[in-house]
Amino acid sequence: MEVAEISTECFPLVFGLGAGSQMLQPFARAVIGVLLLSIFLSLVVTPVIYDSLTKTPH
Repeated sequence: MEVAEISTECFPLVFGLGAGSQMLQPFARAVIGVLLLSIFLSLVVTPVIYDSLTKTPH
């Protein structure tokens, strides 16, 4: 839920809406990119690594 809120708050900055958004546009893009990367790592990479490390040999 936090990720959705932060991303939603950064979208006006990314699209250049509002006063001073041109200055903060690179920051907003970086924030959204890092949030998407963290979601991917948490939901895809971590379970794959865990699964590969906990497999028992047959």
